[in-house]
Amino acid sequence: MREIRESRENLLAGEVARPGRPVALLIDDGHDDWVLPDEPFTAAGCRPVRSAGLREARASCANATPDLVFIPLTLGGKQVNAQLAECLSLDPAPVIVVVATNDQINAAAEAMRLGAYDCLFKPFSPGRLTRTIEAAVKKIKHAPQPDKRTTRTSRPAGLVTRPARAEATAHPPQEPAPPLSPQTVDGLNLSRRGFVASAAATRKALDRAVSIAASDAAVLISGEIGTGKSTFAGIVHDASPRAGGPMVTVSCATLTVRDFDNQVFGPQGALARAAGGTLYLDEIADLSGAVQSRLARIIESTPPARDGPGPRFVGSTVHAPNAALQNGLIRPELFYRLHVAPLALPPLRDREGDAALIAQVRLAQFSEVEGRGFTGFSQTALARISDYAWPGNLRELINVIQTIVLMNQGPLVTAELLPPEVRAGSRFARTASAEPSTGSAASAGAAPGRPDEFVGKTLAEIERMVIEATILAEDGSVPRAAKVLDVSPSTLYRKRDAWAKTLRDKL
Repeated sequence: MREIRESRENLLAGEVARPGRPVALLIDDGHDDWVLPDEPFTAAGCRPVRSAGLREARASCANATPDLVFIPLTLGGKQVNAQLAECLSLDPAPVIVVVATNDQINAAAEAMRLGAYDCLFKPFSPGRLTRTIEAAVKKIKHAPQPDKRTTRTSRPAGLVTRPARAEATAHPPQEPAPPLSPQTVDGLNLSRRGFVASAAATRKALDRAVSIAASDAAVLISGEIGTGKSTFAGIVHDASPRAGGPMVTVSCATLTVRDFDNQVFGPQGALARAAGGTLYLDEIADLSGAVQSRLARIIESTPPARDGPGPRFVGSTVHAPNAALQNGLIRPELFYRLHVAPLALPPLRDREGDAALIAQVRLAQFSEVEGRGFTGFSQTALARISDYAWPGNLRELINVIQTIVLMNQGPLVTAELLPPEVRAGSRFARTASAEPSTGSAASAGAAPGRPDEFVGKTLAEIERMVIEATILAEDGSVPRAAKVLDVSPSTLYRKRDAWAKTLRDKL
C-alpha cells in the first residue's frame, strides 16, 4: 500500500513517465473484488497508478495522460460511457479496458462500440487479466507516438481533456448514441435476456415491444430464423404487469393433437403453469390445422389475467404473417386471435452496426468461458462481419464466433479466421418491406420486397400484400400508411373491411 500511495503522489506531483514504460491508471470502484494486483502490470512493463474514484482520476489525468486505463463500467452508481467518449477524443487516446458484471452486457457493448479496447466480466481469471494487459501493451507500443507524447504537460482538471480547439474542429467527436442499457427502458433489465443492440431498427422493435407489454392483448411476433423472437417474447413478459408470474414456452414444431393436449392441458400442463403469467407458443405455423383450430378456441375461451387466472398468449412465426395467412400456413381463426398486437423483428442484415457489436460482446464472453486469449477483432474482420448478410441471423453469428474461439487461441480475430462466405462479404439486398421474410435463404418463398415474391399472384393479392406491409411498417397507423402510398385513409379502411368480410364468409 505504501508503494501504491507513493506512485500516486509522484504522478499527482507531475512526475514524467520514463520513456517506453506505459502508465496504467487503475480506477477503483470501492469494492473489494475490484482490487487488481500490481504484478501483471509491472511484468508487462507498465507502471500501475491507482485512483480511488473519479476525483483522484481527474487529478491524475490533469498532470499526466495515462497510456492504459482500467475503469469499472459503473462508478458512484453511474455509468462511465460519457467519460469514455471524452477520453477517446484525445490524440493519441489511451487504451481503455472496462470492467463489468454479467448483468451489464448492454452497457459493456456500448462501451466497446464507443471504442473501449476490451471488457473484463467479473469474476475473471488471473490468466485473462494477464493476457488483456499484454495485448493492450502491445497495442500501445505499436501505436504511432507523436513527439508531444514524451513530455506530459499539465492539463486542466477533468477525467481527460479534449484536444486544443483547432484539433477538435478538425476532428469533432461524434455524438454517441444513447446506450441501450437496462436503465434505458423503464428500468427493464434487458441483459437478463441477453439483449445486445444499438441499431435504430432494433430500438424501434424494442420500443414497440415495451408498448405492447402494457396491455393484455395477444401478441404475434414474426421474424426470420434467429432474429430473437423468444428473446422479445421474454421482453414483452418482463415489461408487462404480469412480470412476477411465470413464463411458459411451448415449442409447437412437430406437435400432434395428442402431444399438444398432453403438454398444454391438465393439472401440470402449460396452460395451468402459465396462469397469471405468459404462455409463449413458439412457431405456431408448424401446428397442424386441427391443432391450430383447437388453440384458437382455447384463446377465445381463456379470460385474460386481470379478469381471471388465465395467461396472456404470445405466439411467434418465421413467416410473414399476412403471407402465412394467405398461403394457409396459419388458420384465419388463430391468426385473428393472435395478430392483435403484431411485432415484426428486423433481420440482422437490416440492423446497422449490430453484427459487429454483438460479435465483440460474444467474443469476450466465449473467450472468458473457454480460457482463450482473444482480445478483439481486426478492422478488416469487423468490416467483413458488418458486410455479410447473415441469413441465419443471430444464431449464425453466435455460432461463428463460438467456433472461432474453440478452434483458435487468439489474441486477435483476423479476417482469415472467418468462414469463407463471411470473408467474401456476400449479402442479400436489404429488406424493403417491414414484414420479415419467410425464413433463411433455404426457406420457401423469397424475402419481401423482391419481384419473385409476387410471381404467380393476382394483382389484387399483390396490392393487399403491399398495403398490409406498409401499415405494419407504420406501426399499424392507417393514416401514415395512406400518406406513404399516396391514397386517402378511407381507401385503405374500405379495402381492409372488404378483406375482413371475405374471410368471415369463408369461416
